[in-house]
Amino acid sequence: MADTDIAEVRDRMGLRVRLVRQLGQRITEAPESQLEYMEDVQKLLTGQARDAERAANDLAEQAPGEAAVMERYADALVAAKDPVTGGQDWAIVKRAIQTELPEAAARQLEDSQSMYVTKAASREAALMSWTPTAEPAQVETALNRYWDAHEKQDRACTIDLGESGQKYDRSRLVTESWRAVSGDADLDARARTRFEQSSALMDEPESVTGQLAARMMTVDRATGVTQTRAWDEHMGRDRSAAVTVTGPSLDMMTGPGVTGHGPDASLDR
Repeated sequence: MADTDIAEVRDRMGLRVRLVRQLGQRITEAPESQLEYMEDVQKLLTGQARDAERAANDLAEQAPGEAAVMERYADALVAAKDPVTGGQDWAIVKRAIQTELPEAAARQLEDSQSMYVTKAASREAALMSWTPTAEPAQVETALNRYWDAHEKQDRACTIDLGESGQKYDRSRLVTESWRAVSGDADLDARARTRFEQSSALMDEPESVTGQLAARMMTVDRATGVTQTRAWDEHMGRDRSAAVTVTGPSLDMMTGPGVTGHGPDASLDR
């Protein structure tokens, strides 16, 4: 690969890293934006893995150390986007913690080991293990953190069914940790929300409420996040003001912050 080709690959990869930060900043409580975010991050992971593999192959002779890091980075990206055992969308989980839970419970949950694992094994963490300015040693450190969290998440989300084998529940770590910091009233509201959403989906699937329920339930199944506040607001029930959230905290990722251009539809190619 010519130096200009390598530079182009790096530019595309760097743009995806910048883009995932920008996409996370735009997350709101609107379920439509959350589903779009999940789809967009999946595309970014696919394109990034493809370019990382290309870079690894073409750097093999001239820079074998860097090629090995790129190959390992590609493996993390592939693992993160797996639809069953892949990482969470941390931006969605982070926002839900701060908008759905009381301040003390939100702080307790964010500080917990389970949320550290969720964040470190997230799809954003895999993508941002590499940045344009990071040295190979920094990327290795970030990848070690990612794989350690990925293994812990696997253990936490694998359910032993005895003679029937095993079941994997990707949302289990978030769901159980969320339940542990919630009071009875919050748990009751969560259960009520899920019941009402299921009923709306069965009784009026084509209505605005039924379609909203379908989108929220999709996010819930994938992430373990039940959007009680947004659902109550749609149903006309008053809720106290939500905590203002400016975007997901991704400070654990390697490399300094980067800025750049806006979305590019070609990034997933």
